[in-house]
Amino acid sequence: MAAQTLREGRWIESEPDSVWVNVVFPPVWPFWVGTMLLVAAFLLPSKQVWLYNHILDIRAKDGNAYPVEVHPQKLKEVNETVGGSGCSIQIPGVQGTLFTVMAKPGEQFLHVRMEDGTGWKEIRPHPSTIAFPAGDRVVYYRECRAAGKMRLPFWSFTMSKRVVLFLATAVLLYGMWTYWRFMQMIPSS
Repeated sequence: MAAQTLREGRWIESEPDSVWVNVVFPPVWPFWVGTMLLVAAFLLPSKQVWLYNHILDIRAKDGNAYPVEVHPQKLKEVNETVGGSGCSIQIPGVQGTLFTVMAKPGEQFLHVRMEDGTGWKEIRPHPSTIAFPAGDRVVYYRECRAAGKMRLPFWSFTMSKRVVLFLATAVLLYGMWTYWRFMQMIPSS
């Protein structure tokens, strides 16, 4: 490299000298690593939820037993009313509604609400003891049987997905920070 200038009609040149130029780029590895971690997070398997069939046994005072089975419906809560006409599960000889049963996916117990105004309560299966009285009848919660698994959507968060997403976010934030710091070193003209 040599410098030249024009002074009083004559060119003046400096002695040539070697100049080394280092070209520096901001690091791009955080963006690649962060993107690959995001892809890996969405490729991890999603959470699975067990679905259960709940089997109740309603007994009248005369000894007649009426089995009731509450089936799961994918990933939705199941609300069933038990009683006479107009209920989703009908028991012969009953007038009105006895109780409402709610089953949630992944739970091995039922939520029951009596029609006398009491709130929801949880009952667990125990085949030989009375779960609760319903009017002039008694209800036994006989069994909670597994009916299979259901996968949640792929964007649902499991613990492993949360860890990988946290790492991806940290690496991408580090990459943006180093890029911002690099841009601060470039002189503005």
